[in-house]
Amino acid sequence: MKSPGSGVPKHVVFPTDFSDTAKRARPWLLGLAKENGPSFSLLHVLSSVSDEGRKQAESQLEDLADE
Repeated sequence: MKSPGSGVPKHVVFPTDFSDTAKRARPWLLGLAKENGPSFSLLHVLSSVSDEGRKQAESQLEDLADE
């Protein structure tokens, strides 16, 4: 959703699979957030995963959110 008349999104959804490509996109996301101030959500979708895999994904999302 864009702010009325500003051309700047109010909210950005950042999907990630923690691949190298997704990691390279993080600086863009953080720059967008700092420069324009939209809020953003991190999205990582798991289909069937072990408890260890879930814990690893949660840890990676927390690390990304802390950046």
